[in-house]
Amino acid sequence: MSSTVVENRKRLSVAIVGGSLVGLAAAVALGRAGHRVKVIERSAGLLAEQGSGLGVDLGLLGWLVGERAVSGLPVITSGSRVSASWSGVYELLRDRAGGTPGVTLHDGVTVRGVSSSRSSAPSSSAVGSAVGSAVVVETAGLGTLIADVVVGADGYRSLVRRHVAYDKPEAEYAGYWLWRGVLDEADILGDSLLGKRAVTRALDRGLGVFTDAGRYLVTYPMPGASGAIDPGRRRISWNWYWSAADGEPPWPAGSRPRTILASELDPAAAARVAVAAEVWPDPWPRLIELTARRKGLFTNAIYEYLPHRLVGERTVIIGDAAHVATPMTGAGLITGFEDVIALAEELRGADSAGVPDALRRYERLRLGPARDLVEYSLAWSSRFRAGR
Repeated sequence: MSSTVVENRKRLSVAIVGGSLVGLAAAVALGRAGHRVKVIERSAGLLAEQGSGLGVDLGLLGWLVGERAVSGLPVITSGSRVSASWSGVYELLRDRAGGTPGVTLHDGVTVRGVSSSRSSAPSSSAVGSAVGSAVVVETAGLGTLIADVVVGADGYRSLVRRHVAYDKPEAEYAGYWLWRGVLDEADILGDSLLGKRAVTRALDRGLGVFTDAGRYLVTYPMPGASGAIDPGRRRISWNWYWSAADGEPPWPAGSRPRTILASELDPAAAARVAVAAEVWPDPWPRLIELTARRKGLFTNAIYEYLPHRLVGERTVIIGDAAHVATPMTGAGLITGFEDVIALAEELRGADSAGVPDALRRYERLRLGPARDLVEYSLAWSSRFRAGR
C-alpha cells in the first residue's frame, strides 16, 4: 500500500465534482495514478460536519493515502468498530490531496451543468486538453472546463447523477430522520448528576445499540476536538433514529426534509427530544438533555438511492452520489472508498479513447455491491417504519 505517485504517460484530465471525503479520496487515488485532477467544491471554506464521528476501515484508508499517513489519524477502537472524527478524516484526505502532484483543489466553485462534447479544440480554461469526445463542465467561478472524464462525488443530491441516470436522478426521503449529538467527556465529568459513573457506562463500554418499541439509539466514543483519545478528553457521539410516529419532523411543514444544524435548531424541538429521552436507560436521558443544553443537538433527514447505472460515456458517480443508504448499515463510507479503489484501477492505464470501456468495467464491478448495500438499507428502513 505505497503512496508513490505512478508516472502515467496516458494522463487523463479528470474533473471531480465534490470535495468531501470520497471526492478527496478519488483525487488522491487518481493523482497517484498519474492523472491530472481538478476537485470542484461549492463550499467556499473547509467543510465541517458538526464535530460528528464515523467508523473507518484503516486498511482501505491506508491504501488510499498511505499507511504512514493513516498511522497518525486519531482513532478509538471499541470491539470491531474503529471510530474517528469526521473532521480528522477530512483533514487527512484534504492534506494528502493537496500534496499529490497533478491535483488541484478549487473551493467556492458551483457546477451549473455537465454535458458531452465531440469537440477536439483545446481550451485555455480546460481541465486538460480534450482529444476526441470529452465532457464539458460549466461552472460559476472557473468558467468552462473540458475533461476526459467527470467523477460525481457530490453527495445524495448529486448534479452529476442527473447526467448519468437522467431517468432516475433523485434520492428519496426514507420517512425518518436522525437526532444526533456530540458531548465532550469533560462536560459529562463536570455534570453533578453524571460524572465518572456516566463515563464508565457510556464511553468506556464502547459501541452501544439500544432499542425500544421500534426506536434505535446507537452510541460510540470518538476522539476529542483536538484528536485526543486519552480518558478525560474524548467525546461521545450518539445517533437516535426517529420516525414520524414519534413526533413532528424538525423542518417546516411542506418543505424538503433536510439537515438541521445545531445553530438552526428550534429550542422547543430540542426540549422535546430531551423529554422523550426518558425511554432510554440511565444515563442516556441526562446525557441527551445535557447535549440539548450545550446546543450540541442536530438532525439529518435520511435519504436512500438505489442505482440502476453508475456511468455515462465519460461520467461516473461514486460514494453517496452513486448509492445512498441509512447510516444503520455502517457501510456507506466504506463502499464509497471501495468505489474509489475500483475506479482508480480501471482508469490506471486508460488513455482518453479508452475511458468509456474503463468506466463500463468499473460499473460491472461496482453496481452489484452498490445495489446490495441499498437493498439492505431499504429492507431495514421498511422494518423500522413498521416499528419492528
